Order: sequence, then structure tokens, then C-alpha cells
Amino acid sequence: MTIWKHRLVLDTSTPQQFYLPIAARVLTIQLQDNDITFWTCHETLSERHRTIREFHIFGTGFEFDGYGLSYIGTVQRNGYVWHIFEKSL
Repeated sequence: MTIWKHRLVLDTSTPQQFYLPIAARVLTIQLQDNDITFWTCHETLSERHRTIREFHIFGTGFEFDGYGLSYIGTVQRNGYVWHIFEKSL
């Protein structure tokens, strides 16, 4: 197993895509050095079997269509609260 770190840009207008191993599991999402960061865990050999995974950021009070979205976590940054979801592709 290997744990990998990924950074999200604070952008609520555009989904962010990552090319990750199919079996990668999101462990947590937190702020690291004021960056929204999430960590995934997967078998090192699973690197060969990848897929696009899409993440969305919404602020508290934002309206959004939640269809096909799975909650990943919440972070607080500079007085604002941001909620991260992954879309099933």
C-alpha cells in the first residue's frame, strides 16, 4: 500500500479531475499549508489501472445539484467553510 497526497484549487465554478488508480480510496481531506489537500491510499501495483475522478467544491449556503455526488469532507479556510464532493463518472 502507498499513501498519496493531492491538492485541490479553491474553485467552486469548475470541477477538478485527477487521474487516479481505480481502487484508490480517499482517506481524508484537510488544509495543509492553507491548501485544500486530500490523501488517497492504494496498492502500489494498481497504478496501471487508472480512471478519471472528479471533485467539486461548494461553500456553505451554495445551491447545487447533488445528483451523483458523494461527500468527501469539509475544510475551513480564512473564515469560510468548504464542502468537497466526488462525482461518480
